[in-house]
Amino acid sequence: MIRVPLLSEISHWISAAPTQRAVVVPDQASPLRSDIEGLRGLAVLSLMAVHMFPQWGRGGGLVGLDMFFVISGFLITRSLLSVHAGGHADLPAFYARRIQRIVPSLCLVLLFCVAFSWLFTSPEAARQFGKHVVSATFFASNFMFWRDAATPGFGSDSTPLFHIWALAFLAQFCLVWPMVMVWLLRSGRSVVGWVGALLICSLVLNLTLIESDPDATSLLLPSRAWELMVGALLAGLTAKGGGGPVAWIQTRLVRSQLAQQHASNLMAWSGIGLLGASLWLITGSVQVPGWWALLPTLGTFALLASGPEVTVNRCFLSHPILRFYGGISYPLYLWHWPLLSFPIVMGVALTQELRITILITSVVLAALTCELVEKPARSVGPARYAPFARVGALLATGALGWLLMHPDWLDQR
Repeated sequence: MIRVPLLSEISHWISAAPTQRAVVVPDQASPLRSDIEGLRGLAVLSLMAVHMFPQWGRGGGLVGLDMFFVISGFLITRSLLSVHAGGHADLPAFYARRIQRIVPSLCLVLLFCVAFSWLFTSPEAARQFGKHVVSATFFASNFMFWRDAATPGFGSDSTPLFHIWALAFLAQFCLVWPMVMVWLLRSGRSVVGWVGALLICSLVLNLTLIESDPDATSLLLPSRAWELMVGALLAGLTAKGGGGPVAWIQTRLVRSQLAQQHASNLMAWSGIGLLGASLWLITGSVQVPGWWALLPTLGTFALLASGPEVTVNRCFLSHPILRFYGGISYPLYLWHWPLLSFPIVMGVALTQELRITILITSVVLAALTCELVEKPARSVGPARYAPFARVGALLATGALGWLLMHPDWLDQR
């Protein structure tokens, strides 16, 4: 039987671990690369475009999620490698930062949705919505929607919290992956080798199930973790030193001196080409995240690997407009889907004018949430009980969702 270490033991292992040979600058000491922030902006804009204007008929929304998963895998793994190299981190602090990042904006959007559902939707719709609020509180939405997808009449367009499945998916990854990384680093095993093996296993599972169970393939961690592993693999390759994938291409694949000098730019342009191809070629008629998901994941990998100084990343991805949308990408993702879905629940037609109004409202609410909720929450010092307070607020929000499910209370409103 494999013994799973307790959290306190894992924390002790990290703090007691010797410094690795590859020196990595601690993640907290270095700000987010501007091109990564712009890449987030590109991802959320592609997602918004398809969700707001589905008549375009392209798969940009799916591409945006694929991009987010690769970026998240890269940043989370880079953070874990960085603090391990510094020898001063512990897992409770990592989880506290995740709670600080995710919970405040989520609570605000859920509270708005609970109030709107209670005031304006039918009792039947409100009861159903209450179940979704409770599952969102425990980051289990992907499991609930996997089960509900087989129910006759289920539609994601009329489910205001359907998009929370991706947040639950990432939360489950953030819960499990740090423990796996601690085991790999403390035992001296090859991070790159194990990440590569996990990537292949998850991809094979994905391709095996995509025909027979597409809902599970799309919503559950085992069959879609390979997209996160693509980013984790890049973080591992970069932490090993030697210049990462670009240096490997320069020394192993390219013979021309001119090509070697421009290998980073060639990789960046290849990434842009792959993303452009995925935005154009992936439509509603193809199954994703199967083979087609390789286009956006490899494109995102190439852009991240090429570094912040290449022309594409410095001039395009670091543009202030993309960086603005990247900065508000999380609250924008949270707000846009309920605002689109509630009119459908209420039987209101989504005209072009209403869609544009919802788009503008989503951006404004996201910007306000970022300024008034996210930034103050991040500026609060590492108070000992702050994470417990945020979790308590989230559980209280879940209790309101439970009240929506309660027939006696609901019928007396």
